Amino acid sequence: MLYILSTDDAKTRADEIAGELAKAYPDLQVLQCGEVEAPPLLTAQSWPRWDDLLVVVFGTGPLPAPLQGTLSQEVSAASAERRNARILPISTLPDLRVPPAPLDAIKALPCLHDRNTDVTNVVRRVGVLLGLWLRGSGKKFFVSYRESDGREVAKQLVEYLKRHGYPAWLDAERLDGGQIVQQEIEKHVAGADMVLLLDTPQVTDSKWIKKEIDAAIHGFVPIFPLVLRPAAGGLRKPGSSFLALRELYCHELEVTLGNDAMCVSLSQEDLNQVLVAIEQRLLQIVRNRMKLPSHAREAFERVHFSWSTLDQHRQMYESTRKESRFSQTRMLAHCSVDGPTFHRSVKAFQSYHPAAAPAGGSAGTAPPRAYNFKLFLYDEPVPEPNLEEIAEHLRLDEDPLLRLVDLTELTLHLETFRRPQAA
Repeated sequence: MLYILSTDDAKTRADEIAGELAKAYPDLQVLQCGEVEAPPLLTAQSWPRWDDLLVVVFGTGPLPAPLQGTLSQEVSAASAERRNARILPISTLPDLRVPPAPLDAIKALPCLHDRNTDVTNVVRRVGVLLGLWLRGSGKKFFVSYRESDGREVAKQLVEYLKRHGYPAWLDAERLDGGQIVQQEIEKHVAGADMVLLLDTPQVTDSKWIKKEIDAAIHGFVPIFPLVLRPAAGGLRKPGSSFLALRELYCHELEVTLGNDAMCVSLSQEDLNQVLVAIEQRLLQIVRNRMKLPSHAREAFERVHFSWSTLDQHRQMYESTRKESRFSQTRMLAHCSVDGPTFHRSVKAFQSYHPAAAPAGGSAGTAPPRAYNFKLFLYDEPVPEPNLEEIAEHLRLDEDPLLRLVDLTELTLHLETFRRPQAA
């Protein structure tokens, strides 16, 4: 649920923002808080839940007194739990960047003082915050980089993301030690909301980055390749240096190399472009995470299947239905962020074993549970020729249980189960 709260002098602007958010996120309820009393749901006992976000549009006035106790408790709880408060303050004045108490310690979104100002950045930031909290996290980015030529940009990017409210982490001490190191990589990557890969000229020489990419793919952690290449003559192949990531969207920038082949720091304009690109990517992710599971669940329950969560972090679900006294139908479903065009994600799903996948690690080696079908679910339909090419490339004929299914196909397929239940 999205709550919209405002000071008295910012109510008109808050109404406009609430309307835009309701259009952008039709699957979420948008509730505007009253000026005098708090809505029943917005209490210290019931708020915040995993999908709650309070947008506070403020001017020079104070916040409604009945809500200040609840807001103070959320700010205190967030500090004690070392997470960000689920509150997004938005200023409506050009010279006012500090929200009213008790939110004065939270960084506000840049002001929206002009009534004609586009609220796209507000809509995008709200989507990003919801998307990260859907993973039950504190907005953590794992920055993967090559020490020899990406160190300076990595440090700069981490500092820039932190200034904009996105805690980021980079591995400054990659230790030797075989299996122990591999386990540490998997733990750090699996706990991230996104892997930001600095795809520099020397990146493919790093064995650690290859391990980090592999851990992200098998942990279903989104990867955002930031391709940094020197401005030079001649043609070069666009996209990531890693074959495994060629199907993913990436953001490309021209950079200058120093005498030591190190990529020099990015300009402010480049950093702004990178932030917008990252947020747009996260926004696409949250829309899939909000839409796919809820619509899939509706389709299954319509024909009397159960719907249970196996692994929220990886978007894995199981549906079962009793067919008779002696049999039942069981399906494993993965709600994909990238769709089947990212072939490596399909391969990771093929090797996923629910009974043997520990939290924060890759799938184990125990036998998988028995399923009638394994459904790789995605949103936008993929043209049939592309699906045929994907099926041939991944040899899907060797996995007769696996189906690549968009939401429309899923609904049509499940309609075949619409028949009287056996006693």
